[in-house]
Amino acid sequence: MEDLNAERTAHDIATCSNSTLKTELQELSATLGLAQHNFGCLRWENFARCGDRAERHINDLTGVRSVELFLGLYDLFNIKGAAESLQQRNMTLEYTNNPRLKGRKLRPIDGMFLCMIRLRTGMTSEHVAWLFGVGVATVSRVFEMWLMHMHVCFQVRFPPPDAKMRQ
Repeated sequence: MEDLNAERTAHDIATCSNSTLKTELQELSATLGLAQHNFGCLRWENFARCGDRAERHINDLTGVRSVELFLGLYDLFNIKGAAESLQQRNMTLEYTNNPRLKGRKLRPIDGMFLCMIRLRTGMTSEHVAWLFGVGVATVSRVFEMWLMHMHVCFQVRFPPPDAKMRQ
């Protein structure tokens, strides 16, 4: 009976210290402003926070020479909030009047970052999903949506020549 009581006491102490450590970890994470679901994921905010290392790796990952150029390119694609109001419906793009930022697994800049990385490196959907901490279906949907959006933006900026100009 004494052995059983000793084991229970040891178990209670271990459980108490474990829950205390979990609580302390949550408090420290909240203090540092770390979102638990984004920690360790390759998201734009985590990447850009790295400073000099981000500058060195942005070209390798996306083909864009600097963080400033990447942000400028994002601004080009987000004219009048187009990237924030972007939705995909039945293989077509839809631009709504109300930005849909809640309920999205990736912010618009993360979607563009994901698309640029995938275009540059040729990584599989599974690999990119693991890096960004989202599902494979999300990667496919976001990648396709951003490709269509880039196509539309480039067509508006650089329209194809008409028959008269081609002659």
